[in-house]
Amino acid sequence: MLKDYGRLNISKLSLFFSIIALTFLITIDASISAPSPKGWTDIFSDTQYGGPNGEVNAITEYNNAVIVAGEFDSVGGSLGGTISANNIAAFDGSAWHSIDTGITGTEAMINAMVEYDGDLIVAGSFSFAGSVEANNIAKWNSWTAGWEPLGTGIRADYDPAVYALFVFDGELYVGGSFTDAGTVVTDNIAKWDGASWSAVGAGRPNPVHCLTEWDDKLVAGGAFSAAYPTSSIAYLEEDSSWRNIGFVGLVRSLTTMEYEGEDDILIAGGQSFPSPDTVEGNLWYYHSGDWIEFEGGIGREGTYTAKVKDILFYNDKLIVTGDFHVVGEKESPADNIAYWQGKWNRMDEGLGAEGFTLYINSNRRTLYVGGDIYYTGDYYTENLGQYVFRNSPPGRTD
Repeated sequence: MLKDYGRLNISKLSLFFSIIALTFLITIDASISAPSPKGWTDIFSDTQYGGPNGEVNAITEYNNAVIVAGEFDSVGGSLGGTISANNIAAFDGSAWHSIDTGITGTEAMINAMVEYDGDLIVAGSFSFAGSVEANNIAKWNSWTAGWEPLGTGIRADYDPAVYALFVFDGELYVGGSFTDAGTVVTDNIAKWDGASWSAVGAGRPNPVHCLTEWDDKLVAGGAFSAAYPTSSIAYLEEDSSWRNIGFVGLVRSLTTMEYEGEDDILIAGGQSFPSPDTVEGNLWYYHSGDWIEFEGGIGREGTYTAKVKDILFYNDKLIVTGDFHVVGEKESPADNIAYWQGKWNRMDEGLGAEGFTLYINSNRRTLYVGGDIYYTGDYYTENLGQYVFRNSPPGRTD
């Protein structure tokens, strides 16, 4: 529930925009209540509440609503109709809501979201959050019910973008493709302490696509270059220097999990490249200083066209989504989503086209998946799907 609206003293104009904002801020105690445990649901199908009319790049929950963000300008279905929503929208379980006038700018999109210090942080490529100028990162202030910039934002001379947000040791870390954060010169990674920007060591030589915590260290994953072939993954030392531990590959997602008797194994997902220095399989784990293909990998079809876009560990399951059609050494069929739990599990009919992002509500055993999707399981859906895990493993197995 949002904090104490009665404290606000606002003008008529700000009252008008706050009324718009309240569409998003309404808290419904029964919101997004636990759906029946049946695998894929039809809640985001055209015949129900529908979804966004463009790609979904990020999903989170905030103030009792599911927040979806990406590159779209409307959202909705037969129940409740369609509303305008610029690149971000909130679903409270029974209706879609816009968030002020959304996120806008030339070819605007949102790539990442996270809650930090009670506010919703959104980042990507954009110029405005609502009516506020905000360079590629902004926050929805839960006290004032409005958008605010984070200093002068994230910038670069050419196509700046933020791809990753992560809270570590009480500070907000931002990864992407940029050269400046506020007034600080920093390459591709920066941190925000709630008031000001700082560099993170010497920065990273290539764009950062993902961040996580492993062994009490901040880990960054992303692109590599010929000059820095092991820079696709690195962790931050106590002296703020970076130690490269990567390989020739594009790393899009990182997580940790218990695996082979160890509690904190680093897992990476992305795309292998045709090089002697790559590790095939598009899904890897780090062990004793080496990267190893995880359980036969993802998309082993003799090509390098398969991609892992996001990975998530939940309840002994490693869930993977992206652009692929087979999993594991047996090359078992699985369309764009699958999970490992002692063996690879196909999630019914999977996804129509690429999955980009995963989010789990563990209390309800409910998985949300977003991307460039036209069906989830047996349902035609719009770029967004919902899957409820049963107590026993669902789907078909290899």
